[in-house]
Amino acid sequence: MARSTPIRRDRRGAVVVDWLLVASVAFVALIAAAYIWMPDFHRAVGTLVDDLSTRWGLD
Repeated sequence: MARSTPIRRDRRGAVVVDWLLVASVAFVALIAAAYIWMPDFHRAVGTLVDDLSTRWGLD
């Protein structure tokens, strides 16, 4: 019987994607926490949304 050898895969790209996913989730969690617990950040986001909606004519 022939002995099968495991196929070696290059996981470098997959590892990069995994770390980018972790970093993205951490960033979104940080922004959500700032939005909830920091009133100044909450007001700044509201001002930004109002300004962008006015500039793009979404009012």
